[in-house]
Amino acid sequence: MFIWILPFMGFFPAHQEYVVNRALFGVYGTILAFIIINILARAEGAKRVDIGLSWKRGTFLRFVAGLGIGLAMAGIMIYTLTAFTEYSLVFDPDLDSSKALLGLLGFVPLALMEEIIFRGYPFMKLKKIFGLRITQVVMAILFAYYHDRTGATLHLQLMGPGIWAFIYGIAAVWSKGIALPTGIHAAANMVLALVGTKHEDYALWNIELSAGYIESAEPRIIMINYMLQIGLLIVGVGLTEWWIRRKEEEA
Repeated sequence: MFIWILPFMGFFPAHQEYVVNRALFGVYGTILAFIIINILARAEGAKRVDIGLSWKRGTFLRFVAGLGIGLAMAGIMIYTLTAFTEYSLVFDPDLDSSKALLGLLGFVPLALMEEIIFRGYPFMKLKKIFGLRITQVVMAILFAYYHDRTGATLHLQLMGPGIWAFIYGIAAVWSKGIALPTGIHAAANMVLALVGTKHEDYALWNIELSAGYIESAEPRIIMINYMLQIGLLIVGVGLTEWWIRRKEEEA
């Protein structure tokens, strides 16, 4: 069932130098993923509407709502990091802001591509077979491994994309589609890109340590960063368990 995901593992590298290339990778990847998913769905008699890939009334509004949720969540995390550590946001006046802002739009097709792959047909089918709890764990690991092939360590990706996968997963289940998680995913990436965690071409601001705090601040910064990630994991797991119990009560 998951064999078709393997070609995507590391096929779209994160170290591309130009924002246009990243956007094109997202567009091509989305088209390819959509074609493959439709072939698989038709082969097993499933319809796009059954696997959350059809355009329905409210789809665009769910995407916009997802953008708002993603902006809020990532924004709160960045604010917390800068408010309780020696990190601060420093504006970069030399960056081509028009290029950076235009490049941010490329995160939409990239997010859509990944949501089709990881919260589309395989997610929904696995959920029917094993339930939401196991599906969330399996897809979180696969999602982390997919990002690990782009250059970072698996441990860091489990603490990053692996945790966010729980948020995207429950959003897909709750909204019965990928529009909401695509919005959350794209917005979260946009915020992180704006503060320099993705590529320098996007970084209108940079997170920098205040002078004189480089060594003394490190332990507390690491602790707060881990606390933020664990907090996000608690939210994702908590919402997943709440959904499972709700469905059990309705049965």
